[in-house]
Amino acid sequence: MNSPFSRIVVIAMLAATAVISFSFTNPKAEAHKLNNELIAPCPSGNLTANLTGWTLNNVIPRGIASYKESSKELKISLLSIKLDDGTSLTIETKKDKLGEVTALKDGKAEISLTVSDGLKEKDRIRVMEDDRPIVSGDLICAKAESSPTPAPAKTPTPAPSPEPSPSPRS
Repeated sequence: MNSPFSRIVVIAMLAATAVISFSFTNPKAEAHKLNNELIAPCPSGNLTANLTGWTLNNVIPRGIASYKESSKELKISLLSIKLDDGTSLTIETKKDKLGEVTALKDGKAEISLTVSDGLKEKDRIRVMEDDRPIVSGDLICAKAESSPTPAPAKTPTPAPSPEPSPSPRS
């Protein structure tokens, strides 16, 4: 079994087995399936992101993004953006332009837009001034808001009245 011919036969058989097993699987389909299992849909259907950026004119810019999967509506509120009023900012994800903020006033702005392709958890939302990032953040699944069920009202039960005890006679 230690002959060179035997080794070549064993290696050829192993190679043939690998080729046959590989041909029966579709690596792209397996990768897509694995990716979908890792990123399960958000049960609440609501995604949020805290948007932050580097200090800009001595102020840390920030904002909030919220996305509703059912309506594909993305809302962004920007705060503390220390840029001139009227500065135009671009909203993007995956290098796709989603919209534009043109009403920056006193460092604040709000925009609501419909996203045609939809967004999913871990998508990064970026707010840019030309090629300069202002704020960004990754979408995460927001917990479903459920209204707590009130506990049933308890009817107070009267405490039994103490009965007088006989006093000891001396």
